[in-house]
Amino acid sequence: MVGDNRGFAKGLFIATLIAAALRFTHLGTVPVSLYCDEAFHGYEAQSLLTTGKDTRGVTLPFFFDIFGKGWGEPLYIYLTVPPVALFGLTAFACRFTAALAGTLAVAATGLMTAALVPHGRRAGLSAAFLMAISPWSFHLSRVAFQASLLPLMLAAGFWLAARALRIDAPRGKQARALPLAAAAFVLGLSLYTYTISRLILPLLLAGFVVSHRKALAGLARPVLIALIVGASLSAPIVAFTLTDQGRQRFLDVTVLSRSGDAGTGAGAVLAAIAGNHLSYYSPRFLVTDGDPNTRHSIRGHGVLHPHDFLLLILGAGICVAAPGPGALFLLWWLLAFPVGAALTIDPGHAVRAMCGQPAVYAVAGLGAAAVWNLATAATLGRIRAWLARGLLVLAAGVGAVSAAGYFRDYFVEYPVYSGPDWQYGLKEVYEYTDSVAAEHDSIYITPNEDFPFIHYLFYR
Repeated sequence: MVGDNRGFAKGLFIATLIAAALRFTHLGTVPVSLYCDEAFHGYEAQSLLTTGKDTRGVTLPFFFDIFGKGWGEPLYIYLTVPPVALFGLTAFACRFTAALAGTLAVAATGLMTAALVPHGRRAGLSAAFLMAISPWSFHLSRVAFQASLLPLMLAAGFWLAARALRIDAPRGKQARALPLAAAAFVLGLSLYTYTISRLILPLLLAGFVVSHRKALAGLARPVLIALIVGASLSAPIVAFTLTDQGRQRFLDVTVLSRSGDAGTGAGAVLAAIAGNHLSYYSPRFLVTDGDPNTRHSIRGHGVLHPHDFLLLILGAGICVAAPGPGALFLLWWLLAFPVGAALTIDPGHAVRAMCGQPAVYAVAGLGAAAVWNLATAATLGRIRAWLARGLLVLAAGVGAVSAAGYFRDYFVEYPVYSGPDWQYGLKEVYEYTDSVAAEHDSIYITPNEDFPFIHYLFYR
């Protein structure tokens, strides 16, 4: 048992190191420029660092006004203050929090998977290694978007909850109270990462409670403590959501806002929601094309590698065939994660669906563990065992080639063609205008770019 634990810890550490190397390499220069949202997060963090107030003059605000277009959750901005203090107001500093969260999400997803399913160490290690090199997690861990925190918070929260339920009964109910309270704290904090979390977290909590109801039934006091912690954290975000400001951003992008258009009835809206939901399971989104927004994925690649997709299908089949509490919860998560994104106007939106990442890689990890177990089964004959192991090595080689091709495209090709989507050139424009400002009475900047003034403020 001790040897198994050590092996799992070493494997998880290696997967996390790989994730860190990929996410921090050329972080300040790929993507090729800061998008306005990234610059906004960094500039607000700089304001908090130097004045203790946001750019509107509000001391330590709960929520931030994003260009007058909606109000954003605060956690990413507050967590960006230390990197800005260490590295200055740079692209690297703005993206540091995302890269660190994406790295830690790999370890948290491995731990969560191992805790949710019986004998889950191989599945946990597999999930961690798959997530470390997978496009969906990798790409969006290198962008300073609020949503980049959500996979980490969800994976860590449900790891703590599952771990609490696996504590041996002789240690008593009180031993389970602390990890359950910690799970409630982390999951409650996830509400302050991204708007979608307000929709998905209640669904995931309901699924966890139903699937683990027998284990939770005898833990009245620890569950009550966790409820108090969770309710205390969620109360401000619930109150904010009930205000016009709290609903503004979601209402701007929801398909429900189109229900009043001519010819758009309830049936058409429901059909749009259903179509959006299904788009997140399509091979086009998952394997071949990904998100059509170039900021969210690269050309010629889906959000998953082909081997991720095949292992995901195998893992889902295993969950159906052997439906324990953890497997049922993961299946529910797979079904529920697109709900929030499906209510918005853009199908196949990789950022709004980031809440599904831990479940996707956990289930794919189950599939990989099944292949691993088959290849190393003692009941196989000698010839079959060598054949199985040879196929496993071949599959790993094919997966490695696929991953190498993706990273080559990301680091070499992607910076060349993605510049306009990342507002490349604004930094250079402002450097030039500063150099000639003394020669002109006024300088006008086109508003055609998304909120170009934030780059002016950022780079000055």
